[in-house]
Amino acid sequence: MIITSKFDSKCKACHRWTRVGDQVAWLPGEKGVWCTDCAPDEALGPSSPRQAAPAANGPARAVPKGPQLAPPPAVLNGYAPYFKALVALEAAIIEAAEVTPEMEKAWARYTKLKALAMNPGVPEEGTAALRQALIDAVKLAVR
Repeated sequence: MIITSKFDSKCKACHRWTRVGDQVAWLPGEKGVWCTDCAPDEALGPSSPRQAAPAANGPARAVPKGPQLAPPPAVLNGYAPYFKALVALEAAIIEAAEVTPEMEKAWARYTKLKALAMNPGVPEEGTAALRQALIDAVKLAVR
């Protein structure tokens, strides 16, 4: 069944974020929701474009949604200055001199830490990853 989301959540299939007020598919007794693009047919109901009778020129298709931006993770609340510092350090690193294999390895580690800080499993993990990403970014900038 199609419902209006009361919470920010991730689609069970594609892991895109849905925001409060978005139309999502849900099945009673199931945990989680699907975005309308990924929902199984039984969750959409008979009035959905995929459940409707095929048109004369072929089967009906669901209208694709535009790009979705994920809501900021809860761990980012209050950490905006730190992420602004990371952006400034990245700019300094990019403008820096030559790229060595050692620097590429350090950059790969930094990007993984930054990704973990942006989307942690638990807030403590995000805070620790952000702290280490800042340390690694400073080390890369001063090389």
